[in-house]
Amino acid sequence: MIYGSGNSAIKARDARRIIAVEMKYMRKTEGYTWADYRTNTAIVKEIEIVLGTIHEYVGNWIRHEKRLPRNR
Repeated sequence: MIYGSGNSAIKARDARRIIAVEMKYMRKTEGYTWADYRTNTAIVKEIEIVLGTIHEYVGNWIRHEKRLPRNR
């Protein structure tokens, strides 16, 4: 969202809009709509759990690759 913005200051209104777009994306990722009455904090917690699991799998894979011989 803020790629190429440089060092310009973000106004409060723009910050709220960025947060709203991020939450809309998170809701869609988790399969919820605004009508499901899920709080933003509950959705963020669910996404953090999923991301934590993904990071764990990636870390395990990287450690696995480091144990393999170089000529393989």
